[in-house]
Amino acid sequence: MEAALKVTRDAPDTAKALLDLHQSFVAGGKSVDTTAWRQTVEKYDAALQDITKDNGWYDLFLIHEDGNVVY
Repeated sequence: MEAALKVTRDAPDTAKALLDLHQSFVAGGKSVDTTAWRQTVEKYDAALQDITKDNGWYDLFLIHEDGNVVY
């Protein structure tokens, strides 16, 4: 499990998703109830769901270093 978490954490696509989702989240007043945030989720959701499924995880959370859960 720890190795899978490190691979997921270090993957460039995961880092890009986290950055883009955080930017959409902040731009929307720290809300996930915005069109911009939903559009960003649509861009990355399939890949993030694949990571979740491939690792047999129940869910995947992307948490920005400031503590905001953005996915």
